[in-house]
Amino acid sequence: MLLRLFEEMTVRTGDDTPYGHILDTKIFKLPKSPTDSNYSLCRASILVAIRQEIFISCVAQTPPPRLAHRCGIDRTFEPASDFDWAWRIIVFTEDVLTFVYGEEAHNPAVWDGLRTYLNRWMDKRPASFNPIWNSGSDHEGFPEIMFANDFHLAGQQSAILCQILLLSHDPRVPSLGLDGAIATKAVEDEIRRLVRQICGIANSATEWPPAVINAGTAIAM
Repeated sequence: MLLRLFEEMTVRTGDDTPYGHILDTKIFKLPKSPTDSNYSLCRASILVAIRQEIFISCVAQTPPPRLAHRCGIDRTFEPASDFDWAWRIIVFTEDVLTFVYGEEAHNPAVWDGLRTYLNRWMDKRPASFNPIWNSGSDHEGFPEIMFANDFHLAGQQSAILCQILLLSHDPRVPSLGLDGAIATKAVEDEIRRLVRQICGIANSATEWPPAVINAGTAIAM
């Protein structure tokens, strides 16, 4: 898994040499029973692969492989651990990227369904996902935003990435005329605010490298 991530983040040379450690994510399959001796290792590998594929999808601007259904994450809004709530929104990022870079990118009904899920996650998530410290404005610079745990941070950053992706690919935003210019500016201003927010979260958690990667992904988009 480490070699796979390294090769995916390495710039190709002109000789087009095939990567030696790139794995087909289809090989990851979760055992049916949680009591299976390999269940925990397989599940952890799938979760790592999901985050890798989300990063690659954002950089390559291609739909990610569908892995979420293999990791046993409950996608509902029923009470669950904070860990599960974080992974609900992380695997939802896979759904958003599939829409954005897939064949249904201009389907308003699909966009509405994704936005509804995101809004419900934001409304239903436990209060523990709220920052324990929030200082500064996301309209001017990078705010200082701290969370109690790294999976609270991961959940919030994933939610912000989903907001940015959906805002930038809203099929109902007009593209022509004065209305289009006004709508585009409003969307760009909101995206800049969200990017400053996700960067502020990363600046406040430099000890957790994935936060910086998520911020870099938001900037690159």
